[in-house]
Amino acid sequence: MNLTAAGRRLIAPFHPVDDHDRVAAEGFFSEIYSTLTWNGPVLVGMALLLGADELTLAILFALPWLAQSAHWLGPWLEGRVRSRRQYVLPFFLACRGLWLLPVLLVAAGARGPLALGLAMAAVAGAVMFSMAGTNGWLAWMSAATPKHSHAEVFGRRAAAVALGTLLAEPLAGLLLDEFKRNGMERAGYGLVGTAAVICGAMAGWVLLRYPDARIERRDEPDVLGLAMLERPAYGKLIHWFLAWNIATGIARPFWMLYMLRHLDMSFTQIALHSVIEMGTRVATSRWWGGVIARRGSSRTLAGCAAAVSSIPLIWWFPTPDFLWPIWFEGVLTGFFWNGFNQAAFMEPIRRFDPPDRSRGLAWINAGGGICAFASMLLGGVLMKFLGGETAISFVTLFLASSALRASLAIWAMLNLCEPEAGGDNHPAGSPAAEQT
Repeated sequence: MNLTAAGRRLIAPFHPVDDHDRVAAEGFFSEIYSTLTWNGPVLVGMALLLGADELTLAILFALPWLAQSAHWLGPWLEGRVRSRRQYVLPFFLACRGLWLLPVLLVAAGARGPLALGLAMAAVAGAVMFSMAGTNGWLAWMSAATPKHSHAEVFGRRAAAVALGTLLAEPLAGLLLDEFKRNGMERAGYGLVGTAAVICGAMAGWVLLRYPDARIERRDEPDVLGLAMLERPAYGKLIHWFLAWNIATGIARPFWMLYMLRHLDMSFTQIALHSVIEMGTRVATSRWWGGVIARRGSSRTLAGCAAAVSSIPLIWWFPTPDFLWPIWFEGVLTGFFWNGFNQAAFMEPIRRFDPPDRSRGLAWINAGGGICAFASMLLGGVLMKFLGGETAISFVTLFLASSALRASLAIWAMLNLCEPEAGGDNHPAGSPAAEQT
């Protein structure tokens, strides 16, 4: 790739000139919104200011996953409209606008059960709107993008998403630390939250300019798609993703809290960890796309699942005066989770036939969200039982997550790796391998 092409890809999120660039730009701004809301340390800091404890944090992190049950509404709601754009945009814009409520609560100095409850309801509602539109978004992008261009388009979007995190999290960390040093911590969260909502609106504006796709009406009595679970090729993958969300969910609410409370890391240091992770992700996105094209999404998924099962073990070693294992963990997380996420994106597309794809994705996302919700609540209860305030209680949950992941990785290697002619990463007859 020459320098001109590389430069064009770098500025594509800021100046989209064609539909491929618009997919990248939408991913860039959407990722900034997500990073500055429920996907980063900002949510932990805001919850603590509103009065959250460990169990409340577990519930707060679990609510967005429970809200993923809205995925099941997607296929049913899609049948009520003709246009992908008309279906997706209202959900996404409502999702991003709702984040203003917790931002205003924090900026106004609110604290206590009422403020925390309102913020939690807003987060849950925002994610429900987002999840209701996500299946339609994926179907829209798949339908409006030529199949032979999927690898290039979604690969470019993956790089833009990583770039969004790479820029947003360190800048937010520096800003929040500076405001905290000057005794204006709540104002800092207000500024960061407002920036998140603006970026979310910009992502919606980009989608408004993307070519629309019509929705084919189908009269389906099986709204939840229960029949899919009876098909072995579908059921195995769905059940595996459900179990994977249980394995990762048990420790999910506590990584950021452990950094803040037991490693005494500042927001800037946490942001540096994300920069290392995202930088690795950007550098390896195209490489993982090639691996998936050669080896297939199912093999890549199983192999990366085995690798990421060992990452929680690293958290035994860092201390406030000995943080270098955290930076090493950032490299491994960026590398192996990048491969896992790309393969996890492609495997359902490969395995589910087009008429069943929306319901299959709904099962993976909605069912997985419910499983993650239950797992996070269990993690919160276990944290209380183990002591809550002690570092060993955190590490115990990290090790439990590692053991569960490892068992699922072994199962995937034995049951999901099914070769196909021409590679197992794309449906038969597809002209090209696909990647995120």
